[in-house]
Amino acid sequence: MIKEVAEKDIAECVKVIRESFSTVAIEFGFTVENAPRFTAFATTEERLEWNLTKEHRLMYAFWEKGTIVGYYSLLLQENKACELNNLCVMPTYRHNGIGEELLRDAFKAAGALYCITLNTA
Repeated sequence: MIKEVAEKDIAECVKVIRESFSTVAIEFGFTVENAPRFTAFATTEERLEWNLTKEHRLMYAFWEKGTIVGYYSLLLQENKACELNNLCVMPTYRHNGIGEELLRDAFKAAGALYCITLNTA
C-alpha cells in the first residue's frame, strides 16, 4: 500500500533510501570518500525532515506488513512541473512490481498537482 509519509516516518525512509541506493554505489564503486554527495551516503534524517517541513516536498512510501519498503518524493516546481526524487525499493523487495507501482503513483500524484512535466533530480 502506498501512502503519504508523516514526519514520524522519516528515520525509516532514510534507511530505505540509503539501503536501496547502496546497491548502486557498490555496483559502480562509489564510496563515501569518492562520492560523498551520492544519495546512499548523503541522505540524512535532518535533510529529509527539512525537505518535508521547510521545502514542502511530498513524500510517499510503499508499506508491506507495517514496514516501509519503497519510497519517492515530489517537489512542485514552476511551469506546471514536478520533480521526482529518490524513487527506490529495498533490494529484497525488488522485482515484485513495487517500483512500477511507485512510478504510477508518482504520475497520479503529479497529475493531481496539475503538473504536466515530471523532472528527475
